[in-house]
Amino acid sequence: MESEHKEVSTPTANLAIDHQKSSGISTPRAILAIDEPQRKEAKPHVGKYGSAISLALSDSSDDDQVSANFETVDEAKEVALQVRYIHAQGGFDMRNWISNNNEILSHLKESTQVDGKTLGVQGDQWSERVLGMLWLPFSDTLAFSTAISDDIKNFIKLKSRPTKRQVLRCLMSIFDPLGMISHYTIQGKILMQNIWRKKLEWDDEIGASSQLYNSLQMHVFVDASEEAYCSAVYFRVEGRGKVQCTLVSAKAKVAPLKTLSISRLELLGAVLGTRLAEFVQTHHTIPITKRYFWSDSNTVLSWIFADHRKYSAFVACRVGEILSTTNPTEWRYVPSKENVADDGTKWGKEPNMDFGSRWFQGPDFFRENQRCIPKDSALQQLSPFMDEKGILRCEGRIEMMDDLAFDVKHPIILPRKHRVVELLILYYHHNMKHAHQETIVNELRQKFHISRMRTEVKKVIRNCQYCRIRKAIPHTPRMAPLPPARLAVSHRPFTYVGLDYFGPILVKIGRSNVKRWVALFTCLTIRAIHLEV
Repeated sequence: MESEHKEVSTPTANLAIDHQKSSGISTPRAILAIDEPQRKEAKPHVGKYGSAISLALSDSSDDDQVSANFETVDEAKEVALQVRYIHAQGGFDMRNWISNNNEILSHLKESTQVDGKTLGVQGDQWSERVLGMLWLPFSDTLAFSTAISDDIKNFIKLKSRPTKRQVLRCLMSIFDPLGMISHYTIQGKILMQNIWRKKLEWDDEIGASSQLYNSLQMHVFVDASEEAYCSAVYFRVEGRGKVQCTLVSAKAKVAPLKTLSISRLELLGAVLGTRLAEFVQTHHTIPITKRYFWSDSNTVLSWIFADHRKYSAFVACRVGEILSTTNPTEWRYVPSKENVADDGTKWGKEPNMDFGSRWFQGPDFFRENQRCIPKDSALQQLSPFMDEKGILRCEGRIEMMDDLAFDVKHPIILPRKHRVVELLILYYHHNMKHAHQETIVNELRQKFHISRMRTEVKKVIRNCQYCRIRKAIPHTPRMAPLPPARLAVSHRPFTYVGLDYFGPILVKIGRSNVKRWVALFTCLTIRAIHLEV
């Protein structure tokens, strides 16, 4: 109960929670709330009114209230009368008894009506505070209230931005000693911590960047056809377990009168997408955590990832402009059926003006787990999965072998044409003492799965300076011009000769062996040979 002279407040609750009922107990449990007297007046009556004195002196009371629960209604009646009698001995008139059982209230013959309204509960119900908690006796539920000032109402309606002081005031106005709505209040605490990191003053307005979202991603789709090329920019926001996507800006242009190939038109669409992305990022103050550029043209993606200087001027200039504002790692491939920019490139295709269409809300895979791999991806054949560290690995048919390491059974999937992969191959190449490429491939396959691994290994070994020197073929020196004696075609044979002499050789004449020497004459012009013994 509350003090006789205390003014009754009218709280405004924003959440109510049902109490937990004990199963298998048919006897009603009564909850009693009374005013706190001067405790020293109760001590002389400990022997006769032990239950009432223990209640008054227990820890379940604050400065002006005491609460208790009982297994039976009769026990509650008895203790209530004892408490009233003890306080009457000290000159205290006990009032405002509160219980969830009408029989107890009728027995005490006290008024139980308290003006008040609790938001979050259907209809007007009588509510009262018990030990700081808002309690609805008739429904036997606990509720929670917060003071909503005019300033808080204004920033809830987006009429103004709150300050750090107002956010803290709203957060601390919720009294939840039992932690029943901790999953709700923690959201405000996280927001307050993010505000505190910005080192704002107490009365500084909070910027829009303090909103509770995990990341703001910008996705740019580009596409082209024979008639037009188009680009569309989307924002993808993750926060509070939800994903929201919306169209931010789009632009479409008619293809030039001069006939261009589809690949070059796709390249023009990519240039348009990078320009539109820069425009959107410049005119939005909210920081963008990640950017993604999506194209269904493998030709354009190959131009972006390769050295653009070796291409024609048309391709080199436009790829150079793309790389001046984007990074090749930001470009991704998307299947044509998932490319929303395709809707802005087709003549005669009836546009869908529904706000829920993919043109305004983005493709369906936006709302899926970002770690999901498109069904058309070549990685699907590897049965990829994420390990506990977030590393992409592939499954195999030898995972039941106990004597193999986890990395061997589930190698890490790595992309080709990446600087990290090149450094990894180079490390294994040096560690294996510049061994043959098949040795390097075998060692890499023990832990990694790289698409077209043998091609990547060949490229790294081909650029290794030590291997190039070791495998180099000696240069054949240039021969001098032939002398005139070798070119005397108008002369008789053996006009110019070369002479050699060798021996002795044993020649058998009759029964004896004799030594002989041989003179070898060769014609320098026609290479004829004459021997003289």
